[in-house]
Amino acid sequence: MKKMLILFGSIFILFFLSQFFSNVWMLMTDSSNYIPEDSNILTLKITQVDEGSGGYWRYAQDHKNYYYFSEKEVNTYYQIALNHHCENFNKLDVQTWCEVKKFQRK
Repeated sequence: MKKMLILFGSIFILFFLSQFFSNVWMLMTDSSNYIPEDSNILTLKITQVDEGSGGYWRYAQDHKNYYYFSEKEVNTYYQIALNHHCENFNKLDVQTWCEVKKFQRK
């Protein structure tokens, strides 16, 4: 019984400390939201939400990459590694990104 409580407690803490709940809420409230293929629901952290009525994420990051959800190209997002080598990099300005990869949402 004690092992089960420790297991469930550990799982609860993992979900509580992760981005899980905010990402579930994001996915439930707006159908245009999604988790990039290289990330997951536990680690994706939204760093900027669209200022319009959409409510979808514009910029996000996880333990490996930064992400940008394009407002001009439908179902397109951009990705750059956290350990990039861009000069004057701003994680909230995709125009400062180099070594960027482009993906189509599936």
